Amino acid sequence: YNTEIGKDRTFEDLKEKFNAVLVAVGYSKAKCLPMFEKNPYVISAIDFLHNVKADQGSHDVKNNVLVIGGGDVAMDVVTTLKKLGCEHVTDVVYEELSEFLASEKELAGAREAGVTIIDGYVPDAVNGNVVTFKARHIDATYTLTADQIILAVGQKPDQTFGLPMEANEVKEDNYHVDGNVFVAGDITKGDKTVVWAVKKGKEAACAIDSYLGGKDHD
Repeated sequence: YNTEIGKDRTFEDLKEKFNAVLVAVGYSKAKCLPMFEKNPYVISAIDFLHNVKADQGSHDVKNNVLVIGGGDVAMDVVTTLKKLGCEHVTDVVYEELSEFLASEKELAGAREAGVTIIDGYVPDAVNGNVVTFKARHIDATYTLTADQIILAVGQKPDQTFGLPMEANEVKEDNYHVDGNVFVAGDITKGDKTVVWAVKKGKEAACAIDSYLGGKDHD
């Protein structure tokens, strides 16, 4: 507990001490578009949702918030903003509605909450809290000024502790990746859902049991 691997203890120490090590760190780090780095108006979707949870529903929100991203996490953010009393929530999405990454249920919930959704636009320039977007398929731009900008443009694993391969190389059903190291959860390919997380966890456990001399598993 309360130990940071790679800082308090090395990953090599764990590999030496234990017969098998299972890495299931998930996609805990937020991605950031380069143009938004170190922008004081910008916060990641992960940090925003974490702060809301920590404040137990009493989190103060700005009146005019821009969200960039079109997955389920982005839908969580926009609906949360509305529930917290944000009057103007605008979600600008790279995908067009016909190719949305978010589930139909999540998208319907955002629309029902009164979120403004602008599809088919990509960030082109930013100056503080003013963002200009460029349409993907037509010659058009859209500029929006917001009190806060929340990025929901994807997540990545924390690999600072020394996972022996890149996350996108960890193939589905290949839980044994190197020596006595195994992986499970979102860092393996496949759906990023709770159901799949349980499936991957069980299969990784079976792989470890077999590696340690247990019986074969169907």
